[in-house]
Amino acid sequence: MSKEICEVSNCSLPVNCNGLCKGHYDKLRYFGNTESGASVGSRMKRLGSCLVIGCEKPIRSLGLCSGHYKKSRGERPTKEARNRAMIKMYGISMDEYDTLLINQEGVCAICHGLCKSGRRLHVDHCHKTGKVRQLLCDRCNRGIGVFNDNISLMVSAVEYLKKWR
Repeated sequence: MSKEICEVSNCSLPVNCNGLCKGHYDKLRYFGNTESGASVGSRMKRLGSCLVIGCEKPIRSLGLCSGHYKKSRGERPTKEARNRAMIKMYGISMDEYDTLLINQEGVCAICHGLCKSGRRLHVDHCHKTGKVRQLLCDRCNRGIGVFNDNISLMVSAVEYLKKWR
């Protein structure tokens, strides 16, 4: 019986999952493609360590290491854990988030709607400076993310839509 080989060209490693070796499968999971130049380890290093106090293991998901993530599945994060995560990711506390939410009357800063996924509004921030801007629904947050915060590209998209109205 012959072993399956990874589907990615120039890779001769054995298949781990979905026709890919472990390295390419991990890249697909973390970066959305198998060709990313960065390694999964560099992503973990960039993201930092687990949010659980005293744990220095790399993040797996939702700001937690693999062990703490498995323990937390099915349990809602405590208010304290959400506050630590908010401070670590955006430099604001949950109280500051709530103030932003009140100032925006609980709606997205762009479409003035609620988050259709039923989740909290996302903290929009500048990826260059880290400065928090406002809160956005999932769709608007992903929309400006697709345009990489490029204003001229967004204006071009608006002009295109106006042309075909």
